[in-house]
Amino acid sequence: MDPRVRVAKAVERLDAASYYELLQVSPGVDRQTLQQHFHLFALAFHPDRYSPSDAVLKTAAKKVFERGVEAYTVLRNPAATELYDQRYREGKKRLCAEDFQSLSRVRGQGQSIAPVPPTRRMVSVDEPLAASMKTPGGRTAAERIDSLVRARRYRDAYLEAGLLEAIEPDNASVRDFVDAISAFIQRSEQR
Repeated sequence: MDPRVRVAKAVERLDAASYYELLQVSPGVDRQTLQQHFHLFALAFHPDRYSPSDAVLKTAAKKVFERGVEAYTVLRNPAATELYDQRYREGKKRLCAEDFQSLSRVRGQGQSIAPVPPTRRMVSVDEPLAASMKTPGGRTAAERIDSLVRARRYRDAYLEAGLLEAIEPDNASVRDFVDAISAFIQRSEQR
């Protein structure tokens, strides 16, 4: 399918799509299948895949990709998935800010989707993310993320981290970084 058509269709149905529909998985999906579907999603919609000269297409892809990262972040966390399923039965397609805040309150139970303080790695170059990668592809992606963090381009680093999560799905450092930068961005937007 032509990428312009694929992105246009995805943007058109974005507000009506559930997290499950967006990633093309069923409720109760197992972790491995979820990772595979997110990887395919990231390959199709990551904004870096599109030419900077086509700003409209790149911006549209970024919007879809951000929602996909949100969906993946929720569906990979059992507590978040449980809350999402409840909201979905109520007719909601996304979790709201209050839902994310309630999930962060269960942090002490090991179920947090968004830890409160950002990690030192997010605001310092002393501990590069690339050092904790296990694969060459992971190191390359993490080096891009490290440079984005140094430039204080946190939203772009978050998007790249979504792709890194698909490259190194079992790396706890990546999950911790994604959770921390997500929480940091949410707090920054609430100010």
